[in-house]
Amino acid sequence: MDSHTIPPEYGNSYGAVPHRAVPDLEEGNIFGVIDPFERTFQDRSYRMFFVRRVLALVGFQLFACTGAMALSLFYEPVNTFFKSNAGMSLGIVSFFLWIGLFIAIGCCRVGRGPPNPFNVTLLLVSTLLLSTYTANVVVKFEIPDIMIAAATTVGVFDESNLVLVL
Repeated sequence: MDSHTIPPEYGNSYGAVPHRAVPDLEEGNIFGVIDPFERTFQDRSYRMFFVRRVLALVGFQLFACTGAMALSLFYEPVNTFFKSNAGMSLGIVSFFLWIGLFIAIGCCRVGRGPPNPFNVTLLLVSTLLLSTYTANVVVKFEIPDIMIAAATTVGVFDESNLVLVL
């Protein structure tokens, strides 16, 4: 009898218990599940493609937030709207909706798996909510303070890309 099967004496007289493989603990596969993504992530080119795609999405979100901040800083009607009570309420609502979406994506299986239109929709909604919130926050500070924070953020983002290339 193979050491990785369940002995037949554990079943009833009709053999109701199937012979299943026992997980091999020496190989680190404690659940006995073969993950196809585990093999693909061991390939360096696939890993680099994945990291580049994630950094491109983060760059898109950074660009969208920067555009919303510039619009709220330099376009006077948007600036006055975000300084009003309605604009502040919109910022608070967008923040809590973004937190709710973030928790839903993290806790549930919402938007996980291979790329599909729902994943893109969740990414766009998340980016829109976060951009609205940052536009709301930005109108409460002076322009030099905003520029220092933006330069620091871009510097950290570019350094992470530089580390990736090296």
